[in-house]
Amino acid sequence: MTAGMSHGSKLKEKVIEQGIIPYGARILVGVSGGADSVTLLHVLYSLRHELALDLIVVHYDHALRAGSGKDRKFVKQMAHRLGLVCLSEKNTTKLPKGISTEDFARERRFDFFVRMARKTRADAVVLAHTQNDLAETVLMRIFRGTGLSGLRSILPQRRMAGVMFLRPLLDVTRFQIEACLSELKVKHIEDPTNATDAFLRNRIRHKLIPYIAKEFSVPVIEKLAELALNASVDYDFIEASLQKILGEVLMVRAGRAKIDLKAWKVCSQSLRRMVLREAVGRVAKAPGALSYQHALLLEKAALKAKVSRISLPAGIEAIINDKFITLS
Repeated sequence: MTAGMSHGSKLKEKVIEQGIIPYGARILVGVSGGADSVTLLHVLYSLRHELALDLIVVHYDHALRAGSGKDRKFVKQMAHRLGLVCLSEKNTTKLPKGISTEDFARERRFDFFVRMARKTRADAVVLAHTQNDLAETVLMRIFRGTGLSGLRSILPQRRMAGVMFLRPLLDVTRFQIEACLSELKVKHIEDPTNATDAFLRNRIRHKLIPYIAKEFSVPVIEKLAELALNASVDYDFIEASLQKILGEVLMVRAGRAKIDLKAWKVCSQSLRRMVLREAVGRVAKAPGALSYQHALLLEKAALKAKVSRISLPAGIEAIINDKFITLS
């Protein structure tokens, strides 16, 4: 990166070097009003001519705290000053029982982004996750007992529900974000919930990461990001191997999946578990529906090849006989 460049120019260069923003694309930019998303919007706005971008601002008001409407107004006014369309929506659904506030907010926001992308025929939704977010997510996944897939944390590009989601700031630190905003003299909104330790992510951000950095003199954000990158490279290799054998092992029809037991047994343990997760994910229509513990239980039962019946998450039932694992 060229010495003496402004912080804004450095971020622009990073986005261009990453190469995930398509030329001439219609892009929805997720803007909460916070530092990260405001910086992302201004970086993409500065690249709109160079990359021939059609930018649309999208904002979701979770309505989970007093004053959230001010954030929505702030984002709309910012979009107006830049001459951009802003699509926004306010949540009217109450928090259901049995789901955390974080998970509920993420699901509602994702649903909004998908609907807006389809409505506008956008090529992608671009989000402002940074290297800090990536590192925090790695630790959260570790605490939940994740495998290699989860260690990838946040991916720079991923298609979900038919919509491409892009995150071009994953190698940008929060310090760089703050430096860029200060240089541009652009205002942003601080979400008061970010200052509390009510959520696991906040406790990791405020307590654990600073503790590790101080007590062990480790650049913990950078090292966790490297872990995520290495896990992603290795997972891609296993994923490619999985795709080669799926046609021989897995059959999915009419909401039911059948795994050929003979072909499945000769696979490596890693591929066996990925086949199980793939099959359950297709039946449940939700990737990641099979937990580690349930995968272990199902694998042990299937290797014995005795007739058995196992209840799995998402209302799925597995029936095992000497020829097939049937999921429905």
